[in-house]
Amino acid sequence: MTRNLDPTLLAFDQQLARGMLVTLPQTADATTSEPSVRALRFQYNPETVTRTRAGQWETKPGKTPEQTKVLTDGQRGGGLHAKSETIALKLIFDVTEALLRDREWAGTSGVLPELAILEGMALGKDQTGEEEKKPATKLVSLNPTELLLLLGPRKFPVIITGMTIVEQRFDTGLFPLRAEVDLRMRILEVGENAANSKVAQAFKNLRDQRLEMEDLAAVKGADAQTLIAQALEPGLKSNGTV
Repeated sequence: MTRNLDPTLLAFDQQLARGMLVTLPQTADATTSEPSVRALRFQYNPETVTRTRAGQWETKPGKTPEQTKVLTDGQRGGGLHAKSETIALKLIFDVTEALLRDREWAGTSGVLPELAILEGMALGKDQTGEEEKKPATKLVSLNPTELLLLLGPRKFPVIITGMTIVEQRFDTGLFPLRAEVDLRMRILEVGENAANSKVAQAFKNLRDQRLEMEDLAAVKGADAQTLIAQALEPGLKSNGTV
């Protein structure tokens, strides 16, 4: 029987778009007739999505101590060493409603099939037997699985960097009927996606979409010039504005 975890006990006025994780095959797989693509649709959309970008400003040293001091004082000659943007969200999978709809439903495995897909995406591609020869004390280097995180119109090329699974409500066979999964992902940005043309194209599309959104909200033209002029005026005006 086909697995169906779609919530039906809750009524909505319109069809809800749900998030999804889709594997992106390597460029070499594009020549095959059936590329190995897996997808996991979210049973419930996350309540919150946390996106973080961090970086550190570093100045380049000058040729002389005097030049170095000038560059440091003026915050010039350097750049922002930024890490790729990260995304954190929580997914929930629950087969309780499916069991209430049909007691004979093929749900004896609980939410383990959904967790298995996530675990496969997080562990990376299949490793060769050479990995088994490494000492157990050494960390194994995994080739990450490139994914597309679909959140409505936004499509982020990502890899999973962290995953915490909390299994809840077990049946008589000790299969979890519910699981909460905290996912941490890193967006594959410029310089991190050269090996996969699909990932590179996905990031370009994301960047173009952001530019379009930026154009809708940005203050431009004469208004922007006025803001700069006001900010550079010395002192405060009588009404307390800059």
